[in-house]
Amino acid sequence: MNIKLAKAKILIVALCVALGSLNACKEDSLSLNPTITKPGLNFVGLTNGTTAIPSQIIRYNSGNVNQLVGAPMTITNLQTGETIVAI
Repeated sequence: MNIKLAKAKILIVALCVALGSLNACKEDSLSLNPTITKPGLNFVGLTNGTTAIPSQIIRYNSGNVNQLVGAPMTITNLQTGETIVAI
């Protein structure tokens, strides 16, 4: 009797998971409003330094992340073997 009850419980759980996954596949109607004004926040990034090109700090604006704000600033005075991993 216990085996039949355990099998029934497993079947119920499997059906609940199947029904839940079907419900999760609904397409959300997310609409983007292109007229929203983006905040003009500046943020910085760090480039990977190589032996030919040293690490640089670069600045972006959240309104247009495809364009740098100002010139990149080269990080200098690092000792041999030192690298910048975060700001």
